[in-house]
Amino acid sequence: MLSAGNNSRHPAALEQLSLRLRSIDHLTDSRGHWRLQAQFLESSLLLYIASGQGKLMLDGRFIPLRTGRVYLCGPGQLTEADVHGMSEQGCYVIHFDTYVEEQDGSGFRREMTRDAHWPEEMVAESPWKLLMLCEDLHRSWQSGSSLQRFGAQARFQGMVHELLHQASLPSTDESASLEAAKSYMERHYQHKLAIGDLAAAAQMSERHFMRQFKKRYGYSAMDYLAIHRIREAQTLMKNEPPPPLKEIGSLVGYPEEGYFRRKFRQITGIAPAAFIRNSRQRIVAYHPQVIGILLALQMIPCAAPDSHPWTAYYRRKYHTDRVSPLSDDTETKLMEVRTAEADAIVAIDRQFSEQERQELQSYIRICEISWDNNDWRAHLRMTAHYLGMDGMADIWLARYERKAATIREQLTPTIGGDSLLLLQVTAHGLVVPGDYSMADVFYGDLGMTKPAEFAVSKGPVDMLLPQLAELNVDRLLVIVGEEEQAKERWHAIAISPLWEQLTAVRYQRVNTLDATLLHDYTAFTHDLLLDEVRKLWHDCT
Repeated sequence: MLSAGNNSRHPAALEQLSLRLRSIDHLTDSRGHWRLQAQFLESSLLLYIASGQGKLMLDGRFIPLRTGRVYLCGPGQLTEADVHGMSEQGCYVIHFDTYVEEQDGSGFRREMTRDAHWPEEMVAESPWKLLMLCEDLHRSWQSGSSLQRFGAQARFQGMVHELLHQASLPSTDESASLEAAKSYMERHYQHKLAIGDLAAAAQMSERHFMRQFKKRYGYSAMDYLAIHRIREAQTLMKNEPPPPLKEIGSLVGYPEEGYFRRKFRQITGIAPAAFIRNSRQRIVAYHPQVIGILLALQMIPCAAPDSHPWTAYYRRKYHTDRVSPLSDDTETKLMEVRTAEADAIVAIDRQFSEQERQELQSYIRICEISWDNNDWRAHLRMTAHYLGMDGMADIWLARYERKAATIREQLTPTIGGDSLLLLQVTAHGLVVPGDYSMADVFYGDLGMTKPAEFAVSKGPVDMLLPQLAELNVDRLLVIVGEEEQAKERWHAIAISPLWEQLTAVRYQRVNTLDATLLHDYTAFTHDLLLDEVRKLWHDCT
């Protein structure tokens, strides 16, 4: 059995859990690098990075993989990982199942979802001791002996116990402590929470906690709590049928209905009844970019292109099975839209053929977003105006600007005036993104310095590695495409002698970013990108 203290970051009933090893793999530099293709996990996965670095995409969130850290993913999570630069110590990949005791004591049942209390990243008290333990576990498991595997099961549970115990101790990493407090309020938002409760979760004094929380997130802790509560209320309002407003308010921590109504309108820019009415609209996201616009307005489309990576993501993220897939074939797609019984379509004007437009207009309303010469903010406002959600767009944008300003202020002391080059690695080559792309977040919203060579370029610029070597940029952010050819190209570049000559590489100022969910030029994806930037340069030098 797994046992640990009663720290609030961990499940309250750890003594009722049992862990069972399924496999343990040791990966070293002889394999070059290890990659886990995007998949929904069937079992829990523990990843120990004894050497090397990489990235982990967990339900669409980017988590940098760092040497000496342990990462925990759970069943049902959309997971993708890539580890490179390993030495002979390599990394260890452990799959296991979690069983919880039935309330009536009749036995154990296998957990099919990840417990939100478990930390995603843990630090071993002694990385060397953990490495030796992993080697021992791997050796015992590979022996095939029933007795050796029985011993490995017991030692594995002891290992997880030590990791959880270490994670429960006071953190010296202030950002981790603030994240712990934020996670605490996201788990306990239904209850009455005071600053003292949140400061205790962060293991800080109340005064210091309030000051540091606002400095990091741009909001006071209580303002952040209110925003999270209203987001949860919006989720409940999308149920069919929605619970009464008084019940929804009570479920999210606002038992007094009048106060809940006022708070809802203050935070969303729309009255609760209007939000419920709008959320009942059946809207088709005819083109992939529309998905990220609708999500910023808390709208889940009733149908969307099935080939786009967002499709699987929002089904997982928003727990909805009501999104009908749209084919890439035009004739099939038109038939699917007709059978979707939608109220309206949101589409991109330049991606429509006249035939499609005429046929759709014969039986459904179309909101055509003018894409050329308009930025993503205009796209959001156009869509919101069409759907009667102007107030929601205004408040969403104000919140975004505040978040960007906070992160810009945080990055200034470390990044300052350093020039930053964004470099996309695609299946066909290297590209410096132009305007109307994710570059807007870095050079516009965050005020970072674009290299002089690209100061006047508007469109994307194709690059060759020798051309890149002639540039003198302080920092590089490499965005690796999701195609297998793109990943292979990036691996070849990273070991090239020419790459090693770059100023940013020599000073170890190169970061990578997965493009799976962040390459769209939309409101929601840019908001996600701000979160990734905050984590990406947290430890920069």
